[in-house]
Amino acid sequence: MEIMNAEDMGEPRASLSTKRRDSPPLISCNWQISNNKQFIDAVTTAPLRYAPARINCEDVASVDTCIALQPMDSGTESNAEPCTLNIEVSNCQRIARIAVVSEGNVLEIFKQFGEYETTILAEFIDEYEGSIVFLGETTINPPTTEVSIKFIRTKNKGPPMWVYGIRLFLTESMREAKPSAFDYDVIRTFLSNASNGKTSQGSEIARKVFGFYDREEITRNYGEKLLETHASGSRYDGRINENERSNNDKEFPNCGDDYEQSNVKCKNRAVRRDSETEHLNCEENYKSSGADIKTCIDNNTESMKKTKSGIFNYEDFIQTFLSNAGNGKTSREIDMTRMFGLHDKFDNNEIVNEQFYQKILGTLTSDSDLFTCKNKIAKGDNERDRRSCDEECTNREDDKKSDTDIKIYIDNKFHDMEKRLMEKIDEMEARYIDNKFHDMEKRLMEKTDEMEARVNQKLDAILERLETRLNLQ
Repeated sequence: MEIMNAEDMGEPRASLSTKRRDSPPLISCNWQISNNKQFIDAVTTAPLRYAPARINCEDVASVDTCIALQPMDSGTESNAEPCTLNIEVSNCQRIARIAVVSEGNVLEIFKQFGEYETTILAEFIDEYEGSIVFLGETTINPPTTEVSIKFIRTKNKGPPMWVYGIRLFLTESMREAKPSAFDYDVIRTFLSNASNGKTSQGSEIARKVFGFYDREEITRNYGEKLLETHASGSRYDGRINENERSNNDKEFPNCGDDYEQSNVKCKNRAVRRDSETEHLNCEENYKSSGADIKTCIDNNTESMKKTKSGIFNYEDFIQTFLSNAGNGKTSREIDMTRMFGLHDKFDNNEIVNEQFYQKILGTLTSDSDLFTCKNKIAKGDNERDRRSCDEECTNREDDKKSDTDIKIYIDNKFHDMEKRLMEKIDEMEARYIDNKFHDMEKRLMEKTDEMEARVNQKLDAILERLETRLNLQ
C-alpha cells in the first residue's frame, strides 16, 4: 500500500509494495476494528537503507492507513486491557526501525518472545475536532522478526482509539546458513598443504632416515651412500650391481610393503597438527646421529686406505654403529638393520647372514619397543588434547548461552522496575491530588466557621443595642 505519490517514492519504494503483497506481515491484536478496514492496511514497510534521518507524519499516515480500534467487549470499556498490536515478518527480513502515528502518547515496544525493548514518549503533532495526533519512533538493535506495540496511555479516553499508520523499516532479506557436517577450515588447510608439497616434521624425519619410499631406491640410494664412500676401486661397483637384484628379491620380500605402510602412517599423521611438536626432539637426535655416523664412516675409510686389502670389515663397522645406537644417538627403526645385508660378499670372504641378523635384531629390539611405546603415549596425549578442546568449545557455548540469558533477565528486570515506577508515579499523583482537595476543603470549612462566628457576634451586638434603645423609650 502506497503512502506517498509515485513521484515522491521513486523506484525503490514502488517495488516495495509488490514485495509486501507477496509476503505480507502477520498482524494480530486484542482489540477489534470498527471502520471496515483490515490490520494490514495500517502497516507499511520500507527498506532500512532508504529510511530518512527524521520521519515526518506524512511518511507514515494517510487516508488509507487509518483504522479505528475498540475493545472486544464494548460493555467493559473502562476496565479493558490496553490495546496491543503484534506484527511479525516472515520473509527472512528483520525489523530495525518503527514509526507509529496514533492517539497514544505512551507506547511500549516488545520484541520476539515478549522481550521488552523500550518505552516511547510520542511527540504531539496536531489536534483537530477532538482527535489528537502523536508520532513515536524508535530503532531496534539488534533487529527482530517480531514486534509488539502496547498503547499504554491515550489522551482521548473514550472509544474508539485511532491508529493513523505504522511504518516498518526492514533489513535486507538474508537466508540463514544451515550447519555443515564438515569442518571446511581443516579441509582447506589439508588441501593447501597437499598442493604446496608441505609435510609434517615426522614424515620429513622418516624420509631423511630411510632416504627413499620404494623398493628400488632402497638398494640404490643406500648402497651409494655407504659403499661409494668406502670403495676406493671399481671392484665394489660390480658387486653392487650384481647384488641389487638378487639379494633384494630373496632377502627382502616384505621390505617394500613395510615402507609403504610407514609412508601411509606418515601421511595420516601430517593432518594432525599436534604431531609437529612431538617430533622436535627426534629430529635433533637424528641430526646428531648423522654426524656420528659420518665420523664413523670417515674413520673406517682411513683404515681401509691404509690396509688396501679390498675387504670391508662389516662386523667392526656395525658394532660401532650399534654402540652409537645404544646411546640414543640414532633412529630406532628396526628396518634399517636389513640394509646392512645387501652386500655381504666381497673378494670371496662370505658372511653368514643369519648369524649377523641375530646380532643386529637382538641389539635393536629394545629400542623398537621403546619407539612403539612412545607412539602409543603420543596418540593418548593427542586424544586427551582433542577431548580437552571439545570441552573448552562446549564451555564457551555454555558461556555464550548464559550471557544471553543474563541479558534477557536484566532487560526483564529493568522493564519490571520501570513499570513499577510508572505505577508509583500514578499512585503518588492521585494521592497528591486527594491531599490537596482535602486541605482545601479543610481550610474552606475553617474559613466558613470563622465567618459564621463573626456574623453571630455582630448580630448579638446589634440585638443588644436594639434592646437597650427599646428599654430607654
